[in-house]
Amino acid sequence: LTGIALRERSDVRVAKKGLKRPSSVEARGWLRLKGIRMHNLKGDDVALPIGAITSIVGVSGAGKSTLLDLIYENLHLFERHCQDAPRWVGVDGFFLSGPFKGVRLVDSSPIGRTPRSCVLTYLKLFDHLRDLFSKTQLARFRGYSKSTFSFNTDGGRCPACKGQGIEEVKLGFLPPVYIRCPECNGRRFKDEVLQVKWQGKNISDCLSMTVEEALSFFSAHPRLKRALGLLKELGLGYLELGQRSPDLSGGEAQRLKLARELMGRRPEQVVYLLDEPTTGLHMKDVERLMDYLRRLRDLGNTIVIVEHNLDVVVASDYIVELGPGGGRHGGHMIFQGWIGDFLGNSVTPTQKVIHEERL
Repeated sequence: LTGIALRERSDVRVAKKGLKRPSSVEARGWLRLKGIRMHNLKGDDVALPIGAITSIVGVSGAGKSTLLDLIYENLHLFERHCQDAPRWVGVDGFFLSGPFKGVRLVDSSPIGRTPRSCVLTYLKLFDHLRDLFSKTQLARFRGYSKSTFSFNTDGGRCPACKGQGIEEVKLGFLPPVYIRCPECNGRRFKDEVLQVKWQGKNISDCLSMTVEEALSFFSAHPRLKRALGLLKELGLGYLELGQRSPDLSGGEAQRLKLARELMGRRPEQVVYLLDEPTTGLHMKDVERLMDYLRRLRDLGNTIVIVEHNLDVVVASDYIVELGPGGGRHGGHMIFQGWIGDFLGNSVTPTQKVIHEERL
């Protein structure tokens, strides 16, 4: 896959396709921030189209994350007060025209603080799995309830590791080391609980399944099937259902947050803010992510991305570039416009890189 992606990039198919076409998306409204002043931002204005995918680009330290934070803070105020907010954060004026129902920030911050937190618990699907096991014949005969199959409460979980599957070994001044629990061998539950099986699998077996394996195994359960199918579409089919949240990369955490946001409803007229969602992603995973973000846009949502990845940039509808340098040399809006105009010039640092790669 890496070789194929590099050969495609050497042909510059994505960039050439972008250079030939303007964005087919039309703005359904505009988000305007006047006189942006925070950290190194120099007081310029910015306008972002509603209903499009916007990439905020620029060299490191140009002020991209600061701009994203200001967009989030002010949209959050607008969500509560509309245009009558008592004050706007870091701007002289804030104006929004067009459909808007809410704002969601999807960043790479950790999604779980303890080893007991896992993919299934974060997506709030573990209750459904525990319910399946509690209704089996053996579980009812033994008087097991849903809580018996939880590793967050006493009863069925391993008493040695308290359902974590690992034990912490402290090494004085060195960082602690985690080893597999010798009592349950990492399976998290007592032996008698693991004797309860559903469709030939115990609950530990289910937690050890990958998303792709579980998608087939739980095909008769619509709620699980839809959520797992969503994870596969986002390129997370390799994750285990019981994989611990603290072990996930930043890119994996962001895609899980997207999946959780989109699981229960069909989102419309929401502004999604993403901070470098391609962190740690393979080139093929970037393609999957962009396909999904386009589908999200086509439902009537707005996507704003801080990104360095050129494949994301040329696949966007609208570009805002900050610069020209980093730190005190940055903070200016050096380009704002649709992708066709952006790819047709070679003035800003990002435009020059795209044209150099095209050569």
